[in-house]
Amino acid sequence: MNKTMSVLTASILTTSLLLGSVLPVAAADIKNPKVADVSEWQGSIDWNKAKDDLNMVIIRAQYGTNYKDKYLDRNQEQAIKNDVPFGTYAYARYINAADAKLEAKEFYKRTSKSTKFYVVDVEELTVTSGTMREATNAFVKELRSLTDKKIGLYVGNHTYTQFNLDTSKFDFVWIPAYRTAAPDHKHDIWQYTDGGQVKGITGGVDLNKLTNDAKPLSYYVGKTEANEQANDYTEGGYSVGQSVKLLNKATHYHTGQKIDASVKKQKTTKY
Repeated sequence: MNKTMSVLTASILTTSLLLGSVLPVAAADIKNPKVADVSEWQGSIDWNKAKDDLNMVIIRAQYGTNYKDKYLDRNQEQAIKNDVPFGTYAYARYINAADAKLEAKEFYKRTSKSTKFYVVDVEELTVTSGTMREATNAFVKELRSLTDKKIGLYVGNHTYTQFNLDTSKFDFVWIPAYRTAAPDHKHDIWQYTDGGQVKGITGGVDLNKLTNDAKPLSYYVGKTEANEQANDYTEGGYSVGQSVKLLNKATHYHTGQKIDASVKKQKTTKY
C-alpha cells in the first residue's frame, strides 16, 4: 500500500477510502475538537451539515422540571443518526434539595440513553430554602443513583464564588467566559463565545474548548469510532504516524465527515 497521507484521526476507514482494505487506525485524541452546545434557541439544525463541523455537541434537555426543550428529541435523534457524539444538560430551576431530586429524575427520564454524559447548568440563584450548594449536591446524588455515566457542572465565572458549589462531586467543570482569557476558576471546559459559527446552524452558537489535557475528547465520549479513538491497527501491521493513500473518488470518512479536496491533493497531511 502506498503511504502518502498520514491518518491520525480515523479509527476505521472503509474500503471506499483505502486501496482495498479496512484499517482501524490507532489515534491520539483529536486536538482542538470543535464542541458546541445547542438548545431550541438554535431552531431546526441541519445535522447533515453540522456533522461535518462538530466533534461533540452538548444538547439542552430541560429548563427546570416543567419545561422540556422543544428540540430535545429531534436533536438527540439527529445526533445519533448522523454519528455526532453528544452529552445533555439541564438548566437548574430547583428551589430546594427535594425539588432538585425531582429535576434530576426528570432530566434522566427525558434524556436518550445514548448520551455520553450529563451536565447540570447552575446559572441562577433559585433556592428559597437551604443553599444552592445543598440543592445541587442533592441533584447530583440523585442522578448518580440513576446512572454511572459522567456528570458535569456548568457554573458562571461570576457566580462561582457566590454559589460555593462542591465541584468535587462532579467529573468535570464547565465555565463560560466570553473573552480572550480563560475563566478565573479551575475548569475542564471553557465556553469561550456565544457567537460561534457551525455549519447547519443559523446564527451564533456557543462554542467550547477542552482545556484540561488530562480530560481530552475521549474522556467525554469514549474511544469510539465516531471520534477516531481505536486503540490499535488490527490489520496490516501499521502504527500511528504511518500513512495510507486515499482513492481520488473518496468523499467521506466512515464517520460521515467530508474529506476536503485539498487533503487528497497533498502528499502528506499531518493531524
